[in-house]
Amino acid sequence: MDYPKRELTFAPVETIETQRLIMRRFTQADAEEMFLTWARDANVTRYMAWLPHPDIEETRRVIAIWEDAYNHPEKEHNFALVIKDTNKLIGSLGIVPRPCNASCEIGYCMGVPFWGKGYMTEAALAAVRFCFEAMNAQKVFATHHPDNPASGRVMQKCGMTRDGLLRRDITLPAVGICDSVNYSVLREEWEGRQK
Repeated sequence: MDYPKRELTFAPVETIETQRLIMRRFTQADAEEMFLTWARDANVTRYMAWLPHPDIEETRRVIAIWEDAYNHPEKEHNFALVIKDTNKLIGSLGIVPRPCNASCEIGYCMGVPFWGKGYMTEAALAAVRFCFEAMNAQKVFATHHPDNPASGRVMQKCGMTRDGLLRRDITLPAVGICDSVNYSVLREEWEGRQK
């Protein structure tokens, strides 16, 4: 089956407001809070593509890479997730453009004290909207480790459908070669739900 041709728009990272969160660009001023809240925590990074940061200098280095990427909208977008009422930085959400098929991949992590409160679903829903509305995506997708079903529940709450399990699909530093569970939502599915 042929699908309509669509090209990604490389939209710059904007500040996005949700009911409880501000999603904004990272700055070096965020390094200490990011390091202390989640970047050094092995419980957070266990199923991530990176290991816990050994020191705040590593966190500063990562933020510097993200800051540079803000000047290149075709690269990964990383949002700092901040609670409006307290101005507390609680996590990050990244969007990776995939121009070859006009899609976007999202990934996210958050400090343990903020798990299970709906913050990540709130942020991920806003990110999916950003991908479809600002970036002209035809599909938004995400993956999670089979032993991390909470991440899959966030994807489901964003309207994504489980596409399947890919065996020995990724290598994660903390667990090695492993399977990945894949979810996605298509533009027409998302548009249908907005009506």
